[in-house]
Amino acid sequence: MVVGGIDYLNPGDIESIDVLKDAASAAIYGARAANGVVLITTKSGTKGDLILNYSFYQGVQNVARFVDVLNADQYIMMMNEGARNAGRPEPFNPNEIPLHNTNWQHELFETNAPIANHELEFPQQEAIARDPEHPLHKGYDLHG
Repeated sequence: MVVGGIDYLNPGDIESIDVLKDAASAAIYGARAANGVVLITTKSGTKGDLILNYSFYQGVQNVARFVDVLNADQYIMMMNEGARNAGRPEPFNPNEIPLHNTNWQHELFETNAPIANHELEFPQQEAIARDPEHPLHKGYDLHG
């Protein structure tokens, strides 16, 4: 199956990753393999007793570094200067005091935001489902 990304794939479901970057990949996949091919093999169900695997992690996440942005006065100055250089009227009156000076990065990103992940897996699926090729795997991510 050819896909544009693997963001939908749970890392716990990956069994192996192979990178093909030679003529063999071009022979198999054609022009789409010009920059190489990444083959991802997912885990499959096995025969045996019914086993239940549960995995959980919990933690906090923070922004590593905020991007330097303009404040309201600097933004007004840059927009007016750009308009003057383009031969257009200034969109802002430089003599007015800005009503708001919001740094949206600080408003949007929470300090010590909670993060959690729960995964429930039945690797011996044959006992509970009809398709033993794909193990039953259900994960739940909580991002605060």
